[in-house]
This record gives sequence, C-alpha cells and structure tokens, in this order.
Amino acid sequence: MARLSRFWIFLALFWAATPTFALVLYGLDDRATASDPGNGVPYAYVARLTDAAGVTTEASAVYLGNRWVLSTRHAGAPAYIQFEVGGPVYPRDLAELVLPLGDSDLILTRLRVDPGLPQLPLVPADARKGIGTLVGWGEGRGSSHLRRKKLVRWGQGGDTTAKRWGLNAFESTLTFTDQHGRTTESFTIIAGNSDAPEGLSPKSFCGDYEAAAVDKDSGSAFFMQAEDGLWYLAGLMLAAERPVTGETVTRFGRDCGQDPQRGYSNVYADLSAYRRQIQAVIDPAAYVMTQKDLPDEGKVVAVEKSAAQGA
Repeated sequence: MARLSRFWIFLALFWAATPTFALVLYGLDDRATASDPGNGVPYAYVARLTDAAGVTTEASAVYLGNRWVLSTRHAGAPAYIQFEVGGPVYPRDLAELVLPLGDSDLILTRLRVDPGLPQLPLVPADARKGIGTLVGWGEGRGSSHLRRKKLVRWGQGGDTTAKRWGLNAFESTLTFTDQHGRTTESFTIIAGNSDAPEGLSPKSFCGDYEAAAVDKDSGSAFFMQAEDGLWYLAGLMLAAERPVTGETVTRFGRDCGQDPQRGYSNVYADLSAYRRQIQAVIDPAAYVMTQKDLPDEGKVVAVEKSAAQGA
C-alpha cells in the first residue's frame, strides 16, 4: 500500500488550532463500549482533564496511586480531573511540584484528595508486546453516522466525547520526538489493522472492537494483561499520524483491509522505559530517589532500596 505524506497530531484540546481527529470503534457505535467491560481492565483509573464544575473534557489522564496522576506535557498540567461524568472532581495539589519525566512528554501531578484507588501496576519491560485494551475520553462518531457506514470521519465534536474502551495491539518501538523537541521512548499501534493478533478473532479485530485514538485521547491508557491475569499500564497516548492532504484519517467499514487509508500509526509512551522513575515518585518508601533541575527539565533517577543497600 502506498503511504501518503504524513505528519503527527497531538490529541488534546491544547492543540485545537490544528485539525485533529480522535478513541473510536471501527464496527460499533459510540455506546457499545462506553462502560466498564467487567473483565478486570483498570477502566476506573482513566480520568479526563476537566474544569472545576466537571463540564469540559480537555484530554485524558491515568491515576497511578498515592494521589499521583500521569498525563502528557503537551496537554498541560491538569487543574482538575474526573473519573466519571457527574462524579467527584479532584483538584491538583498546588503545593506539589509538577514533575516532568526527563525531557519526555510525560508529567506527574498530585491530587489534593486521594480518590481511594490502590496503586496501579506498571508493565515490566518483557511484557509489553501483544494485545492491549485502550481506554480514553476521546470524541466519537456523530449521531448521524451509523455503524458499518463508510466514509465516517473521526472526531465529530465535543458532544460525542465519552469514556470508552477498545482493542488494538503493540506494533513496534520507536523514539518519538515531538514538535517541541521533547523525546519520549514509545511504541506504535496501527489504526485499521487487518491482521488479527494470535488468539483474537478477525471479526473482533477488523470490525466490532478494534479502536484507535482520536481528539482528546492524549493521556489515555493502553492496558495489557499478563498470563497470570494481572493488568498492567503499558502505554500513554501521545500522538497520531495522519495524511497531510484530506481530512479523513481512516474510513470505517466492514472490510478495513480494503481501506486505502488504513495503516496510520498511533504513538504511545512506552512506560516500561519509565517504570522505575514513576515508581520512585508514587512509592518513595521503596526507593532512594534523586531529583535534579525540577520542575522544568528535571530528571528523576530511581534506585530500588534493596539494590542500593546491597551496593
């Protein structure tokens, strides 16, 4: 398949000046996955960046535990987050620093009040490949666009914004550099992947449940389940690739393998590369931690206490 010219877009309200298109399903309508799937995926941990009244949706974020939230730097530090529409709104603790993870597009912020969720496991380096579940607060299809209808564009407006889940799979790793020169160790998934990963039916992966990120999905989650059944946070949504010409990122249809614009990438921060640094912040009792040059271009260096004591 010939690839069109392309560039990267950032999926948050912060970049609204750039035409952006955002978590949508290929074969089902907006309501199909707008609730917890009930299979143990940490659906409850994915929040939206919002205002004090809990009205707007600006981007997505993931709660890690001990009042710490992981989100993207390009979306801005969250002032408030909310896990469900109509639920409690949690303000950021302004007494705590906003902690960037080195020169990446990742930041950690702390809430003023603990939402009561236990610590979320982060993926080990050897377990990030395979099928994952995406959970985010992006826009969906417009109400006039029926399932299976062709030529349906992503990102049909704020009225379709909701918390949804979908499926996709780890494709490959890369070092992603954004337009501000920030570099994040990342991995990609493919929008409109016609090849179902091993163990997943082609119908579910090239149709009903395959999903890709859209506007306001910046900071959304890519969860993976280990063989022992434990769910891990493996990735955080950063950007999407789209054609330079035309406004359609991909088309929805029964045969996505025949879609001439299928195959564009979504980029997720590879959290296996930042696992130790993040854990040093959210669970400091288990680590010896040094912080340099915070909060602007700080680097967090973590050493497990057991290793440090044995050195």
